[in-house]
Amino acid sequence: MSGTGEALGIVLGIESDRFGHPKWISFAEDARSPPRKVRLDFVRGVQDGVVRLAGPREGYHITRVHRE
Repeated sequence: MSGTGEALGIVLGIESDRFGHPKWISFAEDARSPPRKVRLDFVRGVQDGVVRLAGPREGYHITRVHRE
């Protein structure tokens, strides 16, 4: 979920940087969408299977991509 409570999709996993250190969480909004990445710095918590990201008050904002 975004920091504003918006459901963003399904977490696919953790991706590492070129040195092998975990750096991003990847997720997809739906089966048609390409994976998106969020730096782990912006993950604020995980509870009951929900990953909560930082919000605008914390200097980060991510939204759902709308397709037509």
